[in-house]
Amino acid sequence: MRSWFGRKRVEVPPSPVAPKRPEPVREDIGPPAHPDGRYRVVFLCFANACRSQMAEAFARELGKDVLVASSAGVEPLGYVPDEVGDAMAEAGLSVEGQASKALSDLEGEQIDLIVDLAGVVEPRPGGIPVWQRRVVDPFGRGKAAFRMTRDVVRVEVEGVVRALAASR
Repeated sequence: MRSWFGRKRVEVPPSPVAPKRPEPVREDIGPPAHPDGRYRVVFLCFANACRSQMAEAFARELGKDVLVASSAGVEPLGYVPDEVGDAMAEAGLSVEGQASKALSDLEGEQIDLIVDLAGVVEPRPGGIPVWQRRVVDPFGRGKAAFRMTRDVVRVEVEGVVRALAASR
C-alpha cells in the first residue's frame, strides 16, 4: 500500500495485526492419521526460532484436543531466542523443552498438515497439505516486535484449530 505525504512518496507497511480472515473450507486435508484422532501439525518457518516456536506453544495449549503440534525450520537457527520465551511467558505459556530443528528431522513421522508461517515451502511437499499463513519474523527487532508477532501467531493458530475442529 502506498501513500502520498506532500511530495514525498512513502511506503506504508501492512498492518502488524492479523486481518480477520474468513475460515476457508478445507477440502485438502483428510481424516487425522494420529491414533488418538488428532491431526499431526507441523508449524514451519525459516529458522524454527521464533514464529513456529510460538505457534507450537499456542497449538499445544489451544488445540490439544484437535492436534498434536510440533515445529520445524528450513534452516534451523539452533536455539530459541530468549525474547521468544519472554513474550510467551507474558501470554502465560512456555517454550521450555522446545528446540530449533529442521523439517528434515521429521522425516518418517506421520504429518497431516504443514502450516507455513514464512512462505518457505512449496505446496504439498510429499503430498502433505500446506496452509500458508505468513507472519512477520521478529528476530532482531526488539521486544515490541516479538509481542506483536506473538499476538498475530495466536490469531493464526486459533484459526487453524477452528478449521481442523470443523474438519473432524
